Amino acid sequence: MGIPITAIWTSHLRKMAEIKAHQGATLPPDVRTDLTEMKRQLTELRETTTRFDMSFDAAVTRLEERVDRIEEQQVAPLRTPVPTVPTSEPQNVLVQGQGRQ
Repeated sequence: MGIPITAIWTSHLRKMAEIKAHQGATLPPDVRTDLTEMKRQLTELRETTTRFDMSFDAAVTRLEERVDRIEEQQVAPLRTPVPTVPTSEPQNVLVQGQGRQ
């Protein structure tokens, strides 16, 4: 029972080795060089885009913080209550269309 399975397995391994050897032998050296160069360029492009993405995220975060500070500065004066002056004596009040009363 084990002999047929072993024969099938070794035949499969041999075929796989032949396929791998055939694939490697069919590529001309200039194509291999081009593929290696393309892989290097792709790796460099990935690194560049990652750095750009991180830089862009940092810039957006800084802008959001600046906008938040500006909004807080504009809203803060609206939150401060207007001090009221105690009125013990009548004050001169200007009424529209009239002079002082």
